[in-house]
Amino acid sequence: MKIRAFTLIELLVVIAIIAVLAAILFPVFARAKGAAYNKQDLSNIRQLALVSQMYSEDNDEVFVTAGASDNWNAEWRTPFTHPKGYVDQQGSEHPWRGWGLLLQTYAKSREVFRSPFFPRKGNFTGECESSAGMELSNNYSINWMLGSDGGYGNSRNKRDDYAWTPSGRRMDQPVSMASVVQPPNTVLFLPSNSAPPAGQSWGCYYSSLEASDYINIIRFHTFYNDGGNLAFTDGHAKFLRAAEANAAGPAPDIEPVHRIYHWPARGLWMQSTMPDSTEGFRNYPRGFGEGPSNPTNP
Repeated sequence: MKIRAFTLIELLVVIAIIAVLAAILFPVFARAKGAAYNKQDLSNIRQLALVSQMYSEDNDEVFVTAGASDNWNAEWRTPFTHPKGYVDQQGSEHPWRGWGLLLQTYAKSREVFRSPFFPRKGNFTGECESSAGMELSNNYSINWMLGSDGGYGNSRNKRDDYAWTPSGRRMDQPVSMASVVQPPNTVLFLPSNSAPPAGQSWGCYYSSLEASDYINIIRFHTFYNDGGNLAFTDGHAKFLRAAEANAAGPAPDIEPVHRIYHWPARGLWMQSTMPDSTEGFRNYPRGFGEGPSNPTNP
């Protein structure tokens, strides 16, 4: 029996059909993968909000402390290079005390602190090069205005918005759950903006449970559909389309296009007293880097 071989034209037609099908299906697979990642990320950040509530119930109804250190860049110490702790300006060593360590006891798992959108290990460069290959054990930020503990931004300068509110209140201790005026609107956790690529040369410190990230503005990576998942102080979490808050956005120096403390149009804010009082914090449509009392374009 004579076996008929494919002709070159027939092979090219088959290859062309496969290429067309691949072009159609690959984006579908990518979207499905992104949706699955986002579902897992939403579950993680919701669990963090719930375990935070458990922590507060056991600790006089106050939010977990950020566990901040104002000397985070001393020799660029990280849990990867210095497992025991960080060193203050006087040369004394202190154990790591990030909020992730405190909440891990309640979470019973390290995986809820990892977002599937982030790599497992940090490809750090520059000043963080000594921590290249470090496990990224935390991918989320806590709202500094809820968990502030005076460990970062301890400047006497009243323009330091990690140390003082524009109205002059010192931010040196976490606030109580009862002080939050509108829990469903007050952000508690958001995706970290410190991990690579935005924090490739400086984010090594914040990408760990031992020194978990914190932030005082609505600023985060938007990996999926120009948005990300946020958790709120009442325990719920939701997806928000917010390209304006993208920490890896198009503005110079990998800064966000907007600097936003409160976003009334979206019903989002960081300060626990909003909307009854802004304590001087405002929305910043432009002018990243300006102090809270002197925006470029108020």
